[in-house]
Amino acid sequence: MKKRILSLLLAFSLCIGTFGYITNEVQAGTVTDNDIINAVLVVFNYNEGTYDSVNRNDNGALSIGKLQWHGQRALELMKDIAAADPATAQRLLGESLYYEVTGAYSGAWNYRTLSQSEGACFSALLATNASRSIQDALARKDISTYISHGRAVGINTAQAMVYYCDLENQYGPGGAGNLVSKIKNRTGKLTVDSLEELHNNLLQVTGNYHSRRNWVYGYCSSIDWSNLSYNPGSSGNTGYTPPPVPKNLDVQPPEIKNASIQCLNPEVFRVEVEASDNVRVSDCRVEIATKQNSKADWAGYASLSGKTWSLDFSTGGSYADAEHFYITVTVSDPSGNGSSADLEVTRRELRIAQGDVNNACLRDGHHYTFLHTTEAGCISPGFRVEQCSECLKLHYVKMEPAKRHRFLIVSVPATCSHGGYIHYTCKDCDVETKEPTTSSKDHNWGEWYPNKSTGMMERSCIDCAIVQNAAEYAYLQPN
Repeated sequence: MKKRILSLLLAFSLCIGTFGYITNEVQAGTVTDNDIINAVLVVFNYNEGTYDSVNRNDNGALSIGKLQWHGQRALELMKDIAAADPATAQRLLGESLYYEVTGAYSGAWNYRTLSQSEGACFSALLATNASRSIQDALARKDISTYISHGRAVGINTAQAMVYYCDLENQYGPGGAGNLVSKIKNRTGKLTVDSLEELHNNLLQVTGNYHSRRNWVYGYCSSIDWSNLSYNPGSSGNTGYTPPPVPKNLDVQPPEIKNASIQCLNPEVFRVEVEASDNVRVSDCRVEIATKQNSKADWAGYASLSGKTWSLDFSTGGSYADAEHFYITVTVSDPSGNGSSADLEVTRRELRIAQGDVNNACLRDGHHYTFLHTTEAGCISPGFRVEQCSECLKLHYVKMEPAKRHRFLIVSVPATCSHGGYIHYTCKDCDVETKEPTTSSKDHNWGEWYPNKSTGMMERSCIDCAIVQNAAEYAYLQPN
């Protein structure tokens, strides 16, 4: 009996908790778009950037401004800023960058990255008053579009709509819509009816950016639009201030205490990271590129053992030709705060680290001495051939480019057995080639005469002596 009473009390308390959560969420239609936009901007200000933020290489192209507009959209924003105040834009960007911005064609910045000096110029222009006004207007316009898309895919509550807008800003309309479709397939519903439903299912259908999703979920959960002070659309109040980041929401990023590379063998290295946080470190993402300042060729998550995150990476297979590996490690906490560190290792360092410190060539480099030279040919350059005095490895230094063929040219006229052509023969290497000029001639047939051995009439070409009998001639005639 006591167990039954306890079970009933527990079920009742869960119902109250659930009811309390549901009443905290309100239907998207009861909150104005302006209210939702203001709340979304708080999320973006925390997760994206400030007016003058510049990411010089964000997965292969630049991202700029308070919403981190990427690639082509970054170009469109810069064009608008330059058009609003041309004199200031030209002064801050410099003539070359200014004319690139104003004259670039659509799609030109899909893979545009910035140097450090270019990034500083962009940041200075993005911080101007004209830029701030344009960014504010563009941000609200973009978020309005996100809200329209959210309604179209079935997002029903205002808190979930804020969450969805952050999702679309990061993944784009196609990516966000696809994720929502996967959620609806999981739930068997045509709509997404709560923030919790959206968040919990999203964590199951994607393995990326869970820390950011958790932070956004925490913020959206703190919004209480059921309170009229949060709902100027219902109360008629003006001067709405969006809910601030809650005081109990973690905003402190983790600290990377140590990030290093250990060479396990000539084809495998291990990334090791130690980090701490005021709460805890929830994941460590590793991105590896084979070219500096380029998009990552590989990305994955490290495993935690004790206090150390580690990940082993093989430099063989499709990476066998790479000589450098540029590594970025990012540690995050459950609230979405993150810190990054950059590492680098070369294939030579991998080899040296494997007890080969006594190998003078790997440790100090090869010691080449002159061996002989090879003369340039028609198609091969001339080389100075050197050899390492330690390991006997050969080294080729290009000295002169390949020579051009010196052709003897003969024009061969067309006959009835072949077309006309020009015959080229190289005087130095005997390479020869033919270039057709005219088609072959018709046969120059003589008179018909009887062949006594076959009993058939025959004729022969005066030029090439080929013989044709009457049967062959009849067969070749059109019907």
